[in-house]
Amino acid sequence: NFTLAPEAGSDALRASINKPIPHESIFETVKGICKQGWNNIKLYFMIGFPGETVEDVIAIRNLCLEINKYGRQINKGRFKLHVSVNILIPKAHTPYQWAAFESRESANQKFDLIINDLRKQKIKVDYPDYDAASLESVLSRGGRELSDVIFNAWRKGARFDAWREGFSPEIWDDAFINANINPTDLNSK
Repeated sequence: NFTLAPEAGSDALRASINKPIPHESIFETVKGICKQGWNNIKLYFMIGFPGETVEDVIAIRNLCLEINKYGRQINKGRFKLHVSVNILIPKAHTPYQWAAFESRESANQKFDLIINDLRKQKIKVDYPDYDAASLESVLSRGGRELSDVIFNAWRKGARFDAWREGFSPEIWDDAFINANINPTDLNSK
């Protein structure tokens, strides 16, 4: 695989996140990759940036469809596009540290705008489990107050939580309740 991380679908949003790579440059890079014989390209994107619009989300889908069409033409159908769309995890000490984590409803609407059309074109699409992403957001912005939550979750069996099959939101919910901490408060900073 050849991997590119445009992060956002539109020029305007990429510029606002300080990744001012124009659409034409992304497309020209993909052309060069395909002409060099690469058959597999993976693209990374994020949703949930402050100021993101529906048009920005649709631009992710459109860019992927355009790249897929071109790759199939150049490589005579022997082309695979793999797209990963994640939710922005606001982290401390970054420009987005005070941004709220994307709501479940909004994230699902955005995933629907992107994923359905891509899968119809046989484009592989990965996206995160919302509860796992939300937990990551809480843990990345929390402090010492979360030590009891983490310890209690571990005691109740939280282990390989990075894998969907190993993640149990119920264990974490109980750990937050026992520590008397509302994770929503940390995600809505």
